[in-house]
Amino acid sequence: MEQVQSSTCRSWEPKYKAAHGVMIDCIGRHGLWASPHRYRDQCWTRDFAYAGFDYLTSVGEYDLIKGHLTALVDKQAGDGRTPILFLDDKWRFLARKAWSSLKHRRLSFMLRRHFEEGVEWLTPWTKDSEMLFALAAGKLYRSRQDKNAVWPFGAYVGQALDYVEKKLLNKDGLMLGADWRDTRLDLGKVCLLSNNCLLAEAYELNGFEQESQELRARITRHFWNGEYYRDYVGGQARTDRDAFDLFGNALAILGGLGGESLVFRAAAQLATPYGYRLNGVTLPTKDAAEAAVMSRTDQHGVIWPFTNGYLILAMLKSGLKNVAKAEFEKWSGLDGFYEWYDPQTGRGMGSPDQMWTAAMYVRVADALAKENLI
Repeated sequence: MEQVQSSTCRSWEPKYKAAHGVMIDCIGRHGLWASPHRYRDQCWTRDFAYAGFDYLTSVGEYDLIKGHLTALVDKQAGDGRTPILFLDDKWRFLARKAWSSLKHRRLSFMLRRHFEEGVEWLTPWTKDSEMLFALAAGKLYRSRQDKNAVWPFGAYVGQALDYVEKKLLNKDGLMLGADWRDTRLDLGKVCLLSNNCLLAEAYELNGFEQESQELRARITRHFWNGEYYRDYVGGQARTDRDAFDLFGNALAILGGLGGESLVFRAAAQLATPYGYRLNGVTLPTKDAAEAAVMSRTDQHGVIWPFTNGYLILAMLKSGLKNVAKAEFEKWSGLDGFYEWYDPQTGRGMGSPDQMWTAAMYVRVADALAKENLI
């Protein structure tokens, strides 16, 4: 166990307050937006479950959580299929997308999908919405104040998990489908470490202890390669299956699967002065500067801060408190709450006020403060 060094410097506080400001700006009428500008009115199930839920819990906004979940169950299909996202204000969204399409003389992908099948099913190769709905509802179930109150989401969670088990599990009992890397169509037919770790947590939170334990055993058996947990199994994708996925390995450690020292050794290969790079993620670029960074890194080496947040939490869980603190200080030095950052310059790219970036910053800061590290 390393000797913990406390800090009297509170240079992170302005950024912490700014993160709360971003979160307030993301609160809509029916749910939590992915950002107040670029993704205004877009209430993504994934962003909510990954980061938004825990933030809202930390500030006691349980009514907002229930509202977001209720909007999801209102749109859930009869077989349990759950929306990837829903629109908080459909007409405002359509007006903005129509104007953008006219301005750029190119039909917006989201606008086209809205008229084809609806944005609720925007990227059919991503298969995590049912599991993430069950995960968020399970967290709310465990944290609810009145244990005797009627639980309104139980039947919907059951339908969502039934959908996963009937439609998304392969012969080895592992979940198929892409995760947050929704520009990676090639991940749609493989079993990802990240999604399976989160499914195990969703089982546990909803009281399915045996299913959770059995899935975690299968994850260890199929994903551990002797040095870390491989990104995917059960097929072939654009990247090698033994590519190191920062997010998935952090989830494996947080889920108690073990191998911490080897995992962190592997992660160190992706370290930069501004955080940890992430392999194999692309994003439509919005200008020449972003395109240049993606080209320079071959689209395999930019920093996504929300994944760094999960890695820092995994470090804390593993007793690497000073390392976790140092990584948080790197993050605190970055400008804004961008979607991603250039690993060579630390310049922010994409949405400048991304909800899951701000939410994870608050969560990590609170975790470090609880350990008297900041």
